[in-house]
Amino acid sequence: MFTILFVGSLKDPTAALQAIDAARYMLRNKKVSMIIIGSGQGRVDCERRIKVLGIEKQVIIEPRPIDYVQYLKAADLLVVTNTDTESEELVLMAAGARIPMVMVKTERRDDVFTHLESAYMCEVDDTQAHSDGVYELMNNYELRHQVNEQAFQAISDSFHQDPAVYRDNYRSSIESALFAEEVAKELEEEEQNKKENTKTNEPEVVE
Repeated sequence: MFTILFVGSLKDPTAALQAIDAARYMLRNKKVSMIIIGSGQGRVDCERRIKVLGIEKQVIIEPRPIDYVQYLKAADLLVVTNTDTESEELVLMAAGARIPMVMVKTERRDDVFTHLESAYMCEVDDTQAHSDGVYELMNNYELRHQVNEQAFQAISDSFHQDPAVYRDNYRSSIESALFAEEVAKELEEEEQNKKENTKTNEPEVVE
C-alpha cells in the first residue's frame, strides 16, 4: 500500500481540498491510500469532496495528534499545499523524517529545497503541477530516494552551519527532536568548553 499524507488545519479546507484533488486519480488505485491529519469545520467539505470523487474507501481523516512524527515516518509521500508558518516547520520535520514531498513554493522553502533534487516544488494554486508531482514520485522509486536524501542533507547542512541560531528558530518543532542527539552533543561540548575555560582562567594556587 502506498500512502499519501496531508497535515494541516481544516478550519480553512482550501489546502486540504487541493491535496485531495492532486491525488484523486492515483486514489482510484486500491493500492494507494491517503491520510489527512487535521481538525476544523472544513472537515465536512473534505468529506463531501471525497464522496463526490468516489474515493471514500481510500481516504482517512484523523484529528491532529500532539506528535505526528510517526505519520511522517510511516507514509510514503507528503503533499504540502499550505503556506502558513506551521507548514514551514512541517516541511523541515518531514525532511528530517526522510519522507519525499510535493510542496508549494515559498521564499523560505526556496532557500532550503531545490525542485526535483530535494523536493517536487509547485506554484501556489497549481493543482495540476501537484498532481504531476504525486504521480512522478509515486512511480519513481529512485527519484523518491534521491529526494529523501537530498532534503535530509539540506536541513542537516543548515543545522550545522549555525546550530545555535537554528536551534532557537525551531526550538518548538519536531525537527529539534529529530536532531535531539546532535543538539545534546552540541550542548555537551559547549558546557565542556565553558568548564575548560573556567579552569584556564582560575588563579594559580601557590603553596
